[in-house]
Amino acid sequence: MQSLNFQELLSADNSTRKRAEEEIQESFKTNPSMLAQGLLQGISKESSEEVTFMSCVLLKKYYLDPRATIQLPENDLE
Repeated sequence: MQSLNFQELLSADNSTRKRAEEEIQESFKTNPSMLAQGLLQGISKESSEEVTFMSCVLLKKYYLDPRATIQLPENDLE
């Protein structure tokens, strides 16, 4: 996954959204550091409110929730 396609994640079309969610799952398994960077970029002030909200939710789900399976290294959190 080169970069997150937030428009697909926010799509009203179920198949489009499901495909984007599967890409995120795959990226989380294969390159969690790159996914975290993409989500952090989504939180930037250049992003729309919807993208910022989605990025925050996904960052919490995959990395900050106590049930998360992967811990980010301290330098990635900075």
